[in-house]
Amino acid sequence: MTLAATPRLVLAALGLAAALTAACSLIVEHRSQQCESDAECSAFTSAVCDVKQGVCVERAGDKCLDPSGCYVCEPKSTREFQSACTDAKCVPYDNAALKALLTADGGLPPIP
Repeated sequence: MTLAATPRLVLAALGLAAALTAACSLIVEHRSQQCESDAECSAFTSAVCDVKQGVCVERAGDKCLDPSGCYVCEPKSTREFQSACTDAKCVPYDNAALKALLTADGGLPPIP
């Protein structure tokens, strides 16, 4: 590479950096408001747009939402099923059971 090629390389790198910066600003949300109408809050269960604040908020007095935000009524829509309350319990994974299956060096045993 010659010294004359070095300024071209620097200019190309600067051009690439400028293009990437411009592309990023097209992707990142710059609006100060989350919503302007209730339709924009439809992704959230039982949410409406607080137009004054410009954010989605929980619909006041919704008897189907418990304090944690899960849906306690009989679900009818996909969104209600996704937000439905459950009595499922978290069961932590037992790492000791896995260690018993590994070889002495911590590797996997050969496939039979």
